[in-house]
Amino acid sequence: MSQSDIKNTLEAFVKDQKYVRIELTSGASARGKVVQVADFGAILAIVEDFHFDGFGMISFESIEAIHHDEDEIFTAEILTKESISESSLPSLDFSSLETLLEGLAGSFVMLEDGEYDLHFARLDGIADGNVTLTPFTSTGQFEPSFSQAIADIYTIRFENEYLKMYQKYTK
Repeated sequence: MSQSDIKNTLEAFVKDQKYVRIELTSGASARGKVVQVADFGAILAIVEDFHFDGFGMISFESIEAIHHDEDEIFTAEILTKESISESSLPSLDFSSLETLLEGLAGSFVMLEDGEYDLHFARLDGIADGNVTLTPFTSTGQFEPSFSQAIADIYTIRFENEYLKMYQKYTK
């Protein structure tokens, strides 16, 4: 599937309000409702264990396949019957990946890079084509900051319960 085919498919899912499972080139997958499609990727309201849990940005180049099958239809049925709906998408600028990252400055994120490394970090800002991240440990301690090339960002998770708890208690 070409990137334009991927974008067109995802835009149709936004219009139809359908749930999807997206397989990533890293071997991972994401489930949810596509709520926004931008030039750089898609924004999903992530569904885990029959509840919405934050949002994820998935770059087009990290997408291996898109599915809308019995699993997603069943999930949608349960969420509808249980009156479970996604949170409002934060007021962010999706005109570019850079403006999205600027809007997330100060937030805790899970960021996957082009090497499939997953970083749990506070997003401190962007400059010169890089994003500055300050990682945190599983015990809520900050580690030294580092820079990540924006061009190498494949996925970003934000506004989920896991990250909110770490943002609240990390020292």
